[in-house]
Amino acid sequence: MAKRTKQVFKPEELAHVWLRQSQNQGRTAGTGNFYFNGDTIYSYGSHFPIARLFDAPNGELVILMTTRSYSMSTSGHIGCVQRALRNSCHRVVYCHTPSIDFGTHEKNLREFKSEFDKVVAKHSVARKPEMYEVTLFNVCRSAREYCEVMCLDVPRWASMPDGIEPGAPLKAAIAVFSEEAQHG
Repeated sequence: MAKRTKQVFKPEELAHVWLRQSQNQGRTAGTGNFYFNGDTIYSYGSHFPIARLFDAPNGELVILMTTRSYSMSTSGHIGCVQRALRNSCHRVVYCHTPSIDFGTHEKNLREFKSEFDKVVAKHSVARKPEMYEVTLFNVCRSAREYCEVMCLDVPRWASMPDGIEPGAPLKAAIAVFSEEAQHG
């Protein structure tokens, strides 16, 4: 008689089993609101993928990780996945929706651009604009990494390079790179 595969795990263990891909599915006890099916791990249903192991078009095996959050328990699920990823050799690429359904790339790029625009708006009126500079560069970097692994053209606004000095040079760069939104 064949041994049954364990299907119910503690949350931390579930994230590690998903990452190892040693079986096709698993869930937490009780309502099973934290679960994985194949290469994707979810919180409270298929409408909220947390992360997905993905053979990217550029040839890398990457983990697409959500930037969304929702509730305290979903944040806990995301934390379990992030802790499991600490010792992973896989590249982690952040995006709004870690899926490859039709239209997802456009949705993810719209979300990156929306975040870029929000940070630029805050930066432009802030008494301490330096508070927003790291966030601005991180949004651009995340968008570039996503485009790289998906073999997509990098939008002009996301091509803003790291290392621009704070102050007037950064404000000038923001003006140039956010110009795309105003002209197209």
